[in-house]
Amino acid sequence: MHPRPNLLPRVLVVQMGARRGYELAEMLHRRGALAGLLTDLAFVPESPIRALLYRMKGRRPAIQRRTLQSPLSSYLRSTWLPNIAGFLLSKFGIHTERKYRIEDYILGLKGRIHGLGEANIILNSAGNGGYGFLKWAKSQKALIATDFIITPLQYDIVMSEAARWPAWGMAINPKDKSSYNKYVKKIVSISDLIICPSQRVLEDLKCIPQFDQRKAIVLPYGLGRTAPGENFPEPMRVFFAGSDPIRKGLPYLAQAASLLKARNPKYEIRVAGRIEPHIMAMEECRDVIFLGHLSERGMAEEFSSADIFCLPSLAEGSASVVLEALAHGVPCVVTHAAGAPISDGVEGRVVEERSASAIADTIESIASDRVKRDSMSKAAIELVKANGCERLGGLLYENMCKLRLFKEV
Repeated sequence: MHPRPNLLPRVLVVQMGARRGYELAEMLHRRGALAGLLTDLAFVPESPIRALLYRMKGRRPAIQRRTLQSPLSSYLRSTWLPNIAGFLLSKFGIHTERKYRIEDYILGLKGRIHGLGEANIILNSAGNGGYGFLKWAKSQKALIATDFIITPLQYDIVMSEAARWPAWGMAINPKDKSSYNKYVKKIVSISDLIICPSQRVLEDLKCIPQFDQRKAIVLPYGLGRTAPGENFPEPMRVFFAGSDPIRKGLPYLAQAASLLKARNPKYEIRVAGRIEPHIMAMEECRDVIFLGHLSERGMAEEFSSADIFCLPSLAEGSASVVLEALAHGVPCVVTHAAGAPISDGVEGRVVEERSASAIADTIESIASDRVKRDSMSKAAIELVKANGCERLGGLLYENMCKLRLFKEV
């Protein structure tokens, strides 16, 4: 039974950045439910400005990520003002929650000026567009669906870890934590539907008094524009990728690296991402190989040669880098907090958080059992095939329809 035409969802997607290749908008467009895409800096293929910027060699990957292909490009409502404001605020040393709220406000202002058009649902990423815009949209009879892209406890977790690892220099301003937590409560309270990319995000949302679990669903992410790749593993080569070392659990992987190297010097723990020089020079990171920031091609090469991918993260939504590893057939060692859609012992292993010994023991157990490792590799590829954007897009559309029916009937 299909919903009546007047109850069909028409969704305005509101997001900062090119998250997952504008995956949400693409999935809704395929089902005729997309009313528009409101975002910051973005390009259409025929844009002369894009052609000019694309000539700047260092900018090409970012330009490519933010380019919408036809027919999705016809839905684009973009403004560069949030990016300009963010750049200026950074120049004045403002890198706080205040900066993010100003960027959101400017994006939401563009939304108000343009109007909702035929949109009856606003699908935003973690409050993008700002509370004021979402409140205005609700006054226009639109429903609010929020994709919580990361655990709402991220600041609490990172602040706790920064105190545990003071030499890593990742201290959190308590004002930022307070501001963020207040903002999350407001977004939770105004949302008619809350989309959680993982079970962990759902669990953490329960800590917020304004949260109503009846409004929440768990919907794993797809791969966006990421294409599956092949894997020719170098035994005992462990790969990690992330530029937020404290949140991603890098201190524990560094400890695990020393444990593994002591057991067998052939282990390689390779880390990609923008890591501060003082961290790379620390004694506790002596057994880690730092690769720096890698291009898309460089990441693909690392995935193709990795024996195991490890992300002992402490605060995520659902880490896209794990999905990329799975798409290459790389078994993953992750924490529950990483939000990975794997089953423990099938596509990889789920390990205890903040435990270097558990990480080391688990990596060793996979690397030393090649039959099991190959089985996990095959299962990883099958998992990605079974949970592609087509299936997840269907689930997203189905929930948009249910939201309209529930609110109107």
